[in-house]
Amino acid sequence: MRNMPRMDYNFTEEMPRAQGIGATVRRTQPIIGMAYLNWFSGTEGQTVCGPRPRSSENPNEHGISRTLCAHVISEHYRKEYEEIFGPLPEFPKNMCLPIARPDPSDNAAYAAWTSIPPEKAAEITRVYANMGKAIAAYERLIIPGPSPFDEYVEALLKGDREEMSWAMGRQAVEGLRLFIGKAKCVECHNGPLLPTANSEKRECTSPLNSARFRPCRRIPKVLR
Repeated sequence: MRNMPRMDYNFTEEMPRAQGIGATVRRTQPIIGMAYLNWFSGTEGQTVCGPRPRSSENPNEHGISRTLCAHVISEHYRKEYEEIFGPLPEFPKNMCLPIARPDPSDNAAYAAWTSIPPEKAAEITRVYANMGKAIAAYERLIIPGPSPFDEYVEALLKGDREEMSWAMGRQAVEGLRLFIGKAKCVECHNGPLLPTANSEKRECTSPLNSARFRPCRRIPKVLR
């Protein structure tokens, strides 16, 4: 890789746009804590357990095809696939060329795809979707550790002011009070990871009623 992910960039590259086979249109998305997100904020409508991992077929990202994925799984991971998803169809190379994918912008790939019988194309897409589900299942296991905010709230619940001061400095606590108070940041940035990713589906009338933020209602009293 040209640029390895950095811990201080949440395990993403520091580049403004990701570099795969070519230059992409967005930055590298972090995968830590994906299990907590309602949706994956990509430009192509991907979801955390989305059935169409389009980045694999994007010529600027992985640049492969769903048909090639089906062949690789068939030849090298048949046992593992069938243990999870059931019987794997056969994909004869003379019928299903590995370059084939439903991309009208690539004449050769699209011609190869449209030459595949519809029932076989559906089987390939199903395997491709299951591959995406397997990747998503793994990504859901990558979760962040406790943050200074989590340690602060834990100390707040215990009433341990010394531990609270170790977890977050006064400036950070003042910022937190703004975050949940006057600045109203929490109205959009709420949920387990405090991103905007949960803002389209709010589960409570006020974010301060959520389990993670409920203890923070004590903060103004603590800071007096």
